[in-house]
Amino acid sequence: KSGRIHGRTANQVRHLRLAIDDSCNLRCPSCRNSLIFHKEGSAYNLGIRLADSINDWLHEYRHPVKVHIGSDGDPFASHVYRHFMSQTPRTNNITYSILTNGLMFKEFHTKVPYVIDNLQELGVSIDGATKETYEKLRLGGKWEKIIEGLECMAEQKQKHGFRFILHFVVQKENYHEVETI
Repeated sequence: KSGRIHGRTANQVRHLRLAIDDSCNLRCPSCRNSLIFHKEGSAYNLGIRLADSINDWLHEYRHPVKVHIGSDGDPFASHVYRHFMSQTPRTNNITYSILTNGLMFKEFHTKVPYVIDNLQELGVSIDGATKETYEKLRLGGKWEKIIEGLECMAEQKQKHGFRFILHFVVQKENYHEVETI
């Protein structure tokens, strides 16, 4: 039997943090030793099944819930997360937060307009305030592409009003740039 807390049922889910695919277009030393990218096979199939199950649950869930996408890879590089975002229910009780490396935002944000329209928070993990540091710590990333992505995010922030946060994993190679960010 569930109790009531401030007018809410105690067992209501208010925040759902997804960690269903670790695919990423980068191989950052602070996170992984090699490129991880699932677009077929057992990890991909499991991720798609999880995405579909979560979307089935969200379709039936009627209470306000914030769904966080990302943290284990990049949601725009991941075929699983892109599938999830394209299939998510269009209901007014769901809001979203995303954590991305920002490199594929410009290319893919238009393919998931419902998620972007209901985005409360967009976080971008950047780890460098200069081209040299960024490209050293974000292996596979290009400074020009992240700048282009950040400009697109700024436009979308103006349009949608979501909260924008830069994430910076402090490391030996970048600690001197913390104040620059």
